[in-house]
Amino acid sequence: MTTHFPISYTTGSNWMTTLSPLLSHHHSLPAFAIPTRQLEYRAFFPAPMHNTHNRKNVITFSGVAIMTAKLLRIREGQGEREAGPVAPEKVLAGMPQQLTEHFFTNSKGNFFCGVWSSDAGKWTLTYSEDEFCYIIEGEAIITDAEGSSETVTAGDAFCIPAGFTGTWETIGSVKKFYAIYED
Repeated sequence: MTTHFPISYTTGSNWMTTLSPLLSHHHSLPAFAIPTRQLEYRAFFPAPMHNTHNRKNVITFSGVAIMTAKLLRIREGQGEREAGPVAPEKVLAGMPQQLTEHFFTNSKGNFFCGVWSSDAGKWTLTYSEDEFCYIIEGEAIITDAEGSSETVTAGDAFCIPAGFTGTWETIGSVKKFYAIYED
C-alpha cells in the first residue's frame, strides 16, 4: 500500500525548501507538479514502501497532479491588450479606434471575455457568435438589418445573438464588458 503526502506551494515559494525533509530522508524523490491557471502548484509525493524480498527501500510512484480552478477577477489594465482601427471595409462613418482587453478563453477555445472600448464611429456588424454585453460607460446605437435601433448606455446589459447583422454606432466613446460564445 502506498501512502501519499500532498504538498502545495505557490510560485513565490521554493519547492526544494518545502520538500527538503522528504528529500533528505529519501535521497531523491521525483516530484509530479503542474501549474494551474492561477500559477498555483499542487504536487503529490508518495511515501516509500519497503521491499522485503531484497531488503532495500523501494519508492513507488502513483502520485497524481491536481489542477484547481480559481475565480478570475476581471480588472482593467490586467488583460491582454489589442488596439487598432475597426476594419476599414466595415466603417460607414468616422475613423473609429477600438481597444480590446482580453481576460479569459476557456479550454475549448469557444468562450471569451474581457473589456472592449471604441471611440466615435459607425460600422457594420455580422455576428457568427453569441455575445453578452454590459455597458460600463458611454453610449452606442445598435441597428438591426430591418432598421430597428436600440440605444444602449452605462448600466445596460444585452445579448447579440449569432446571425445578427446590422450596425454599431459609438456616440463619443463607449466601454463594455463582453462575453462571447462560439459553437
